[in-house]
Amino acid sequence: MRAGKRSPRTLEGNELEVKTLKLVFGRMGYANVTRKHVAAFLRQRTDRDGKPAPVRANREAALLSSAYAWAMGDPQFEVAENPCYGVRRNQESPRTRYLQTVELQRFVRGFTPRWLRCYILLKRLTGLRQGDMLKLGRQNVTSRGLEIKTGKTGKALRFSWTRSLRVAIDSILALPRPVPSLYFFTSRYGTQLSAFGFKSAWQRAMNAYEASGHERFWEHDIRGKTGSDASSLARAQELLGHNSNSTTSRHYRRAPASVRPFK
Repeated sequence: MRAGKRSPRTLEGNELEVKTLKLVFGRMGYANVTRKHVAAFLRQRTDRDGKPAPVRANREAALLSSAYAWAMGDPQFEVAENPCYGVRRNQESPRTRYLQTVELQRFVRGFTPRWLRCYILLKRLTGLRQGDMLKLGRQNVTSRGLEIKTGKTGKALRFSWTRSLRVAIDSILALPRPVPSLYFFTSRYGTQLSAFGFKSAWQRAMNAYEASGHERFWEHDIRGKTGSDASSLARAQELLGHNSNSTTSRHYRRAPASVRPFK
């Protein structure tokens, strides 16, 4: 698997997907995989508990398709067609979990270390993706605001200074660090915090939160909350850096619509 321009988080997911694909298709030989095999995989894929995993199957099939598409363009592989083409993927429904403000406050105040509280505050204000959050550093702080070129779309965003944003950035810059670093969120060695390192810290905090009787939520749900709580669809699209409002509307406007009664 070639890294290309994939983000560290995408690469981490791809590595897990490759392990599954090897277990299922590894002994078949790439020339022997057919559309029927791929279709059966999409139908039958389960998780560790034996529950259907249709979304995960879709992601793994997409990676398999990319691998075949790449092999078709390389003469050293005798691949004439992609067995994933024409195979219907599993239907997916957008995530609808709306994170209530009281839930986020409870988690932040009782279960997170100081640096993670700062992370959540900044993510709540900007709605940035995890990969973009982790690469932030002093170089992104300008006189005009917090500036970043997003990793997924390459879109340049500037978050103008507000009182809340200044408090968030000042809190991050004041974090105690064993080693000086330009990055906002770092490892113990001063390097950029990896997706794996962040995931481990998040899971520790979330496991403690769940053990106290609270409902789990995803780190990505904070981005969903920012999009949901924006004053309008256009405002949410602007904040989240989407090129079209269809993605914003389908995946990030999760709060119940406010509707006036008939009378």
